[in-house]
Amino acid sequence: FAALLDGHADAARALLDTAMKAADLGRISDGELVHVLQAKDGKHNAALFAALLGGHADAAQALLDTAMTAARQNRMSNEELLHLLQVENAAGLPATYVALERGHADAAKALLSTATKAAVQRRISQEELLGLLRAERPHDGIPALFMVLQTGDTRAARALLDTAMKAAHQRGISNHGL
Repeated sequence: FAALLDGHADAARALLDTAMKAADLGRISDGELVHVLQAKDGKHNAALFAALLGGHADAAQALLDTAMTAARQNRMSNEELLHLLQVENAAGLPATYVALERGHADAAKALLSTATKAAVQRRISQEELLGLLRAERPHDGIPALFMVLQTGDTRAARALLDTAMKAAHQRGISNHGL
């Protein structure tokens, strides 16, 4: 968890690789591997959320890549993968929204690009991908795109729109609007 929180991508990748190897060797169960991937701290903050919140795109990508590998190997269910991708804080704010709000476009793009891959592989539905791309605030439904355009953060807007266009192009989503 600390490696993700502090943005130590190489350390996070090494720890996650070790967890995958332990699962391969039967030293930990698939459930224990999923628990590692969905790790939370003592305050119930998910490691992925902490990495995105801190703008640690490479560390977040290490966890996301490992989760996709685990899903491909049927060590993690599609529902567990979706739960990981839909990570949010205690107030219900999606990680994508918070990362973009803080100007961490690369971190948000890591999550959204992985979600697009999951949709293309039919691990999550088009509607679930659209929900991740919209990244709406729960109390008023304001989507992340509106927020970043309102603040003038063109880099964050570009990351969100580029990912949405890539998803549409790869048939990850149909002609629904954001």
